[in-house]
Amino acid sequence: MVARFLPALTLFLLLSLPHLGQAQTPALNWRHEYGTSRNETEGFSVPLNGGYLLAGERSYFNGTAALLYFVQTNALGDTLWTKTLSAPVAVNPHITGFVRDAAGNLLLTGTSYSANVGFVMKLTSACVPVWDRVRQLNVAGADFLRTSYLFPTIANDGNYVFVEYLYSSTTSTQTNTNDDKIIKVNQATGVEIWATNLHNTYATNFNLSTSARALIASPTGYTLFIPGYIAPGYTPVVAQLRLSTSGAVGSIRFAPNPAAATHFLNVLQETSGSMILTGRSTLTKLNAQGDTLWTTSVPPAFGRQWDGAAITQDRQGNYIVLGNSYFRVGGPVLSENIHLARFRPNGQLVNDTMLYRPSQTYGRSLHLAANGELVVSGYSNNGSNGGADLFMLQFRGFRPLANRAAAATVAGFAVYPNPAAGSEAVRLTLPERPGPRTLVVFDGLGRAVRQQVLPATAREALLPVAGLPPGLYLLRLSATDGQTWTTKLLRE
Repeated sequence: MVARFLPALTLFLLLSLPHLGQAQTPALNWRHEYGTSRNETEGFSVPLNGGYLLAGERSYFNGTAALLYFVQTNALGDTLWTKTLSAPVAVNPHITGFVRDAAGNLLLTGTSYSANVGFVMKLTSACVPVWDRVRQLNVAGADFLRTSYLFPTIANDGNYVFVEYLYSSTTSTQTNTNDDKIIKVNQATGVEIWATNLHNTYATNFNLSTSARALIASPTGYTLFIPGYIAPGYTPVVAQLRLSTSGAVGSIRFAPNPAAATHFLNVLQETSGSMILTGRSTLTKLNAQGDTLWTTSVPPAFGRQWDGAAITQDRQGNYIVLGNSYFRVGGPVLSENIHLARFRPNGQLVNDTMLYRPSQTYGRSLHLAANGELVVSGYSNNGSNGGADLFMLQFRGFRPLANRAAAATVAGFAVYPNPAAGSEAVRLTLPERPGPRTLVVFDGLGRAVRQQVLPATAREALLPVAGLPPGLYLLRLSATDGQTWTTKLLRE
């Protein structure tokens, strides 16, 4: 009987979301999936080479080893190349973090749950391995062991910092050991510079509920965030453990954790030193000293709460959170989906929009694109290539962006950046029309110097400007139904 009414229930949910702030229609400029008939999962991403680089893993299948899977795209998500690599551990590698340094090199952390092995890798921007580090925990008599490397971070001096997590459980002695170690290595060689064991550094009345959940670097050192409880009373808090640039343990502070979130925590550090924490349907701002300035709790909609997966800021200083939520009716989970929530700088919730897809969909990374829109990457269990696939999309539902960088706009036709300098292509935002559109670029003498046909489904396009002399150009867009749009582009 429940199955009979699921389509209607799903439609009701879709029509009811988003549920806060000005009504928004979940709208995408583009969406792409990446993968094969095997399962590709995770989908962490970093901006790289004018586009994005996605990192995932390809599952073991029919005697074929599991692999790391990378996709380089342009700014519109189109695939430029893909690459697979053997991980330092061959059995079911699982990526836990992925960042880029200032030179474009990549730092990737991961684990193999089944093999109890943690690993760290440095790669070039072309995904060529430079060095790796592997650790396996061994405890005699233990029933359960886990070794993971987490939270890859670029230190202020350009070297690399990450967390080593070791956990063991022994039933016969009824003992559990939960150890965190923060490690700094030389970025060029991977050689350890220092390591600090954190097992005995927490306050005596602080009980860990899990391992460290986030790590940030600053000019004065590092801050590690660990969810837990303060006794007596078991008040949920997030501990902030400060370390110096040499790894020496300093102060520990506590911030409220109103949602009692234990496994989901992400942190954004502002240039002022303030920190923005997102957990389970919450956003908290701390000053540079770790004092709580405000906390916003997002009310659930139709039983859904999201867990913060990533956080960024838009050009107006609003905070944007990428969250993952699930929905169930009494029994098993029916769908898992991604949310985008927007908060004003004072913490006021403006939007909480669910991007619905009828499957299990998980967000991993969030970026602010050059055109001011939001780029989300992750993976979906019901991919178009068969099995699970990575995905990336650009969301344009949060409007208006009042102080968006200079863009000439006429009835949905826009060019950015404008003026244009250098050899980088400019990006066009296109109005919706039923058929293909033709773009013609005219110079100051009225001569056509560029022409291209754009497909009907395109909401954005790239216009090459390399080779165009400095000057003022007219861009004319024509649709098959006779509608035309014009705007100007200044080439510096």
